[in-house]
Amino acid sequence: MNSGVLQFSLGLATGGFLNPLNSTIGKLTGFIGSFISLGAISAGVMSAIERGAALEHLSKRTDTSVADLFKLQKGFKAVGIDADAVGGILFKMQKSLGGVNEYGVDTRSIFHRMGLSITDLKKMNAPQQLAAIAAGLGKLNTTGAANAAGGIFGREGAQQMVQLSRSTGEFGAAMRAAQRDADNMQRNAASFARIERGLVAIKDKAQGLFAGIAEGLAPGIQLIEDSLNGIDLTQLGQKLGKIITAFGEAFREGKLTELIALAISTGFKAGFTIEPALYEQIGYGLLEAFKTPLEYLQAGLTWVEEKFVEWIAYIESKLPKPVRAAIGYNEGMTGYKADTFSQILQDRKDRGLEIGLVTLKEIGGQANKDLQNAIGKMQTIFAPFNLMVDGLAARAPKAKGAGAQTPGNSGAALDAATSHYKPEVTAFEKMGFVMGGGANPMLDLNRRTATGVEKTVNLLTSINRLLGGAGAGGAVNQI
Repeated sequence: MNSGVLQFSLGLATGGFLNPLNSTIGKLTGFIGSFISLGAISAGVMSAIERGAALEHLSKRTDTSVADLFKLQKGFKAVGIDADAVGGILFKMQKSLGGVNEYGVDTRSIFHRMGLSITDLKKMNAPQQLAAIAAGLGKLNTTGAANAAGGIFGREGAQQMVQLSRSTGEFGAAMRAAQRDADNMQRNAASFARIERGLVAIKDKAQGLFAGIAEGLAPGIQLIEDSLNGIDLTQLGQKLGKIITAFGEAFREGKLTELIALAISTGFKAGFTIEPALYEQIGYGLLEAFKTPLEYLQAGLTWVEEKFVEWIAYIESKLPKPVRAAIGYNEGMTGYKADTFSQILQDRKDRGLEIGLVTLKEIGGQANKDLQNAIGKMQTIFAPFNLMVDGLAARAPKAKGAGAQTPGNSGAALDAATSHYKPEVTAFEKMGFVMGGGANPMLDLNRRTATGVEKTVNLLTSINRLLGGAGAGGAVNQI
């Protein structure tokens, strides 16, 4: 077959399947891209709001317009200085323009050495002041610029201003390019600050909502904690050990299949008995956890219903009497006013959360009652299994050393409480290095040996001295 015909045939065969798949993938990719784009737009909007609010706050601290602050931040970034440094630089500059810096040193002479006047600088706005000071620093050598900048802007601001003084062209260009955006930020900064305050208020309300959820969830958490604390793990371990022993004995006696079958049937019966009560407890716990938001929801629905009735009563009260009589209007509804939401909410809290025709408290009481009944039935269900386990465990061989001695081993083992025999010693114990070894027989033996050797040496030395062994000729009889 011709290769072109083969390719055409394969295209017809697969096109009907691949085209819908490709279309679906394309739509899914477009949706994901749109979602990511919306996320990026939302992040950008929130960033602009936060920045505008921050500039509004900084404007109030420095008595500088938002537009000037915006331009200064752009200029700082253009010359490699952190935009957040603008606030600190302006504050120290304003203090120095008062005639005294943060060290209490007069600054008039410092500005004079740069050819500047404090009086003239005070007539300028913040960008002009910083540009003039940077130009003055640029006329000085490195040592003079560092000294002057330190006297005006302090130790931290000095480095940044010396860096700025060496890039005044880029600094001015960046500020001029940011003029349009600065004007836009000036118009909207106050609104952005209000929006930020509103968002903070919403977050605070959300925290109140979660606090209410936590309040409803606390009793359930406390119940679980109390239940876990009440479990006797030692007793539980003993029961598990007995069950394992029983399975081992059942295997030895050939009753393992019988025990497993009984365990499975007991488990099914226990599950069918306790499962409904547990689900009931879980449902009650969820309702208890979300009690506060559900109370708000029910109070809100009640308020809407009462406002609707108030609105209908008001409209019907304006109808002619014949019409009201025809529609069966209740004259007692004239002037009806719905309760406020706070009143309805308080009444809801006083009466308790209602689920259908019962309250949450009644649901909890019934759930606890059903759980206790199920636990009572569990004892009857587990009775045959426990009886078989107890019998198997009682017939299982006892571990050696536990309980009475097995025949043939009496006198074979030493009583560890009265014997001084130690079957194993460490290398340090063999050499006598044992801390607090007053009861260690090996250490006591080493000490007696050392004492005996010392006495023998002393005796031989005395004999040698009596025989005249101190001279060069060796021992000589002195008698």
